[in-house]
Amino acid sequence: MQTTLNISEEDRKTIVEAFGQESGRWFKCPNGHVYVVTECGGATEESICNECGARVGGTNHYVGDGNNLATEMDGAEAPMFPTALDRPVQQ
Repeated sequence: MQTTLNISEEDRKTIVEAFGQESGRWFKCPNGHVYVVTECGGATEESICNECGARVGGTNHYVGDGNNLATEMDGAEAPMFPTALDRPVQQ
């Protein structure tokens, strides 16, 4: 699993500033590749990671299993959308 961003600190800051979003919108796929959720900060679409093909995003404002907050991008301690990391109960 990738544990570092593999970009310079200057690039990280530039990327975060370019999106101009409140903190807590950056997530990682199950393999550690970073992506951003805009709008309200809760995932409403699923896609695949451009780097590894893993599932990213989610539905109903939840990110999918194995996706986690990318605190290394903006220092967020919690997701912008409060329940984004909650996993709905499967029935």
